[in-house]
Amino acid sequence: MTTWMADNYDVLKDLTLDGIVIPGSHDSGSYCISRSSKPTNVLPNLVKFLDPIIEIIGAKWSKTQSMTIKDQLENGIRYLDLRVYLDPDDKVPFLVHGYEAAPLDDELIRIKDFTDNYPGEYIILDINHVYEFTKEDIFSLLSQLQDVFSTKLLPPKSAGSGMYTYGDIVASKQTITIAITETSSFTYQEVVEKFPFMWSSEGNIISPWGNTADITELKKFLVSTMSKVRPTNAHHVTQAILSPKAWNIIKGLFVPPKSLLKLSEKLKPYLPQWIQEFSSLKLNIIIIDFISKDLIDELIDLNLKTYSNSGEDTPSDKETDTLL
Repeated sequence: MTTWMADNYDVLKDLTLDGIVIPGSHDSGSYCISRSSKPTNVLPNLVKFLDPIIEIIGAKWSKTQSMTIKDQLENGIRYLDLRVYLDPDDKVPFLVHGYEAAPLDDELIRIKDFTDNYPGEYIILDINHVYEFTKEDIFSLLSQLQDVFSTKLLPPKSAGSGMYTYGDIVASKQTITIAITETSSFTYQEVVEKFPFMWSSEGNIISPWGNTADITELKKFLVSTMSKVRPTNAHHVTQAILSPKAWNIIKGLFVPPKSLLKLSEKLKPYLPQWIQEFSSLKLNIIIIDFISKDLIDELIDLNLKTYSNSGEDTPSDKETDTLL
């Protein structure tokens, strides 16, 4: 599935980008977190307290993926959820989820190599959390991204002007979207004035978080948010993930689930059916913890099953139904 978008150009070319079902990974860069990973200021207070006593627990609840970013892309992932931390000691940016993961520079090289080798694949880099960055640091990071991806960067459309089609971006050779979130150090307006290719993680990537470890509550939340009217110039992210509370982590010291992997495995049996049901709600991006190749393939196939028949309406023409 390395070139699933280019391979299915005739099916996808007239679809708007928010109407394509796009497999994504949650905390994409956390795959290399281990017991030896460096803890950061991003860690929850509970884990900071417990970590010196039982060092093993932090990594177990911070790692959300098993595949490297390179493997994720090659297996069909097209949305990467990136959290970036600027190490205050050496000023090196790392991907992060509580603990330092891979150096950002190394991952950018791998992503660039993929886009160079497979120019027909649309990639979304959503930098939706940044930590320890000043405005100057952010501008330096965005200058680096501009240098790395250059003419491949796709600028956002203005409010009310709709969304690009897949055919549009292939023709323009602008197949990379990068979004960033605001912090107390800078606003999105300050960013876009200097870097007009940047999308907003709040305005152009709508990504509601259920923040629950309960499967029933998660499904209710996802159906509710997917049924709402969306901006026409934005992607919508369905976060099909269970989020542990402090109590889940404490209980995990004694009884299962004892890690985020084991918690995510409770949800896995429900996902194939959910995916089929969500297709009636204009499913766009869906992110999953420890996403597997079979689920990626199922999401990709959903595009082909739904839109390969000639004459069928594209998602932009369909009305959103309510899933009961």
